[in-house]
Amino acid sequence: MNLFSAQFLLSTILVAQLTAGTSGIGVAVANGTFMLDSSKVTGNATIFEGNALETSGAASMLRLNSGVRIKLEADTRGRVYHDRAVLERGSGTFELGNSFQVQAGALRISGATKSNASNASSARIGFRGVKTVQIAALQGSVRVQTLFGVVVANVPAGEAFEFTAPAGNDEANHENDEYVTKMTGRVRREGAKYFLEDEISKVQVELRGDLVAKHAGQRVVVNGVMRADANGTPILQVSELTVEPSESRRAGGGVAAAGGVSHTAVIAGVVVSGAAAGAAIAITHTSGGSGPPALSPSRP
Repeated sequence: MNLFSAQFLLSTILVAQLTAGTSGIGVAVANGTFMLDSSKVTGNATIFEGNALETSGAASMLRLNSGVRIKLEADTRGRVYHDRAVLERGSGTFELGNSFQVQAGALRISGATKSNASNASSARIGFRGVKTVQIAALQGSVRVQTLFGVVVANVPAGEAFEFTAPAGNDEANHENDEYVTKMTGRVRREGAKYFLEDEISKVQVELRGDLVAKHAGQRVVVNGVMRADANGTPILQVSELTVEPSESRRAGGGVAAAGGVSHTAVIAGVVVSGAAAGAAIAITHTSGGSGPPALSPSRP
């Protein structure tokens, strides 16, 4: 049994002991000290709704009464509630069920599919600088939304994305429920409608506008304003469309293979970058044990 699994086993036992007869929502355990609502704690402590936890030189393991497990890395600060965590600084590994989400900056992160204790999604989430959030899906896919519920990415298991939300951009856009968007993908026709799934964010939208119809089947870059229809389906009103150069080049009588995938999209004003674009979180699985996988620190 590795140290990570052993600490979570201990935290499971402590949940029953420390929260009995209280309104505690779980327990935090560390090999050292951590801050709990500005009070220094050594070893372990009961967590209450809305507690602020801050680690220094050692990571802290949290186990909530609901079964959700969290690892806050060293030099990390966040708040914990029974149904969510708010990451304010640093990074951590989080289990994401149907009823548990993580807020990091202007983003809300959750599991992308219905889950139970045996197949809950998990993710490593961390800040790079002030505005940029890095998210790696460890188990299951992860959905990333703005605080207003606009989906900006579906992160497949084993992949890592970066997200940068301009300061003040969300509130201004939300007033009109319209969002500046740039996506890359292949135009797909279904009946009288046209769709595109962005190659980076994996977000699918319906395309509208006079520029779209003649490019069915082609790989394009589209710019426009995104909104939702009455059924909640994202609609992108295309104002600019560019066919990728590789679509027009032919070699040996056939269309040349598409060039490298673009590594940046803008969904609802949030810049989404793939793992190959600059610094990214690298995924490494721990050997043995049943705890959530760990990740290596971000590469410079």
